Amino acid sequence: MRKHLFPVLLLANTLWSCLFAQTPIVMDMVHHNPGEPFTNTWFNEPGNLVQYGFNAQVVNEFQSVHTAITYSSLDPRICPAGSKERLWIDSVATRIENKIEAIHKAGLEAYYFTDIIVLPKRLVEIYKNEICDATGRIDFTRPKTQEIHRIMLQEIFKRFPKLDGLVIRVNLLAKYSLPHR
Repeated sequence: MRKHLFPVLLLANTLWSCLFAQTPIVMDMVHHNPGEPFTNTWFNEPGNLVQYGFNAQVVNEFQSVHTAITYSSLDPRICPAGSKERLWIDSVATRIENKIEAIHKAGLEAYYFTDIIVLPKRLVEIYKNEICDATGRIDFTRPKTQEIHRIMLQEIFKRFPKLDGLVIRVNLLAKYSLPHR
């Protein structure tokens, strides 16, 4: 009897998983090219995605959620109230909030595509000795760099509590659309 118990438990576990598994997330993402006008496509509209069976939209506009936070919990000097950087951030944040709302209104989950190691110029100036290597490149192995990225993620979800998640790229970035980065 014991030797037959494992296959029975395995079968029961498989059936349980199949019956009660979460619905897979089927995402659509239009990849806009940095420095160029947004791609004009039917797939930018959340309502159209529902018709094709998508249940999530990934927004990739190269002015993502990581560019729409102030890092004020780290240092209020980074993006002081009233500065041109802060006005730009607030404008981007409003656009993102409106986009998240439109995606949810269509019945989809809202995700934003974002890059890691893209920081405000002022933040890098203030913390350069703690986050950059000898050649001036941001070094992700440094403790302060890691702390800053933890703060970044916390501020993203604090600023955008209705955001369902992130699609993260760690890679090169063309900064055409990011004047303060």
